[in-house]
Formats: sequence, C-alpha cells, structure tokens
Amino acid sequence: MIAVLQFGAASPALLRRLGDEGRLPNLEALRARGSAVELESPAEHFPASAYQTLYRGVEVGDHGLFYPFQWRAAEQRIALAAEFGAAPAIWERLGKEGRTSLAADPYE
Repeated sequence: MIAVLQFGAASPALLRRLGDEGRLPNLEALRARGSAVELESPAEHFPASAYQTLYRGVEVGDHGLFYPFQWRAAEQRIALAAEFGAAPAIWERLGKEGRTSLAADPYE
C-alpha cells in the first residue's frame, strides 16, 4: 500500500522538531513503519498550483492550473481555473487502470 499524506503549508522543520519532542506520536509511528520523502514543489513560484500538481500527478507546465483565476486569452477575460481543461486527477487515472485508491481531502 502507498499512502501519501500532504501537509499544506506545514513546515518540514517544525514537523521534525515536534516529532522529536514527542508531540506528534501518531505521525512518528507512521514514519517509523514507512518512509518519508519531501517532494519538490512548484509552490516556490506558483503557490496555488501545488494542490493541482499533487491531485493530477503531473507538473504545473502540463496541467496549467497555477491560480484560481486565470486569463482566458481567446475570450479576453478572467475565468475560474475549473473552467480550463486539465489532466484527470491521479485517482481517476488509477481507476481507469483497474487500481483502487482512496482520496480523503478535508478541505474539499
């Protein structure tokens, strides 16, 4: 099983310190049974694209969603990012391949 836990806007240094202090026992138990990998993020230059990148499993240059409101050049107007076509979410791609996934998103 692969479980991906995403901590939006959490400081990796702070999580490590709190874990070392014994203040995150459940997270530390998960870390002890598995492995942790810090991912590079497009958030340095395109903060609002981080969620789309993780949801879709492709780079910001491939999904093109980098801000909630984006310029629609052909119509010379601003549009919601949801109106733009983008790569399907990673769980949709997994489902088409017959794979099972569980996505829990407390914000959505």
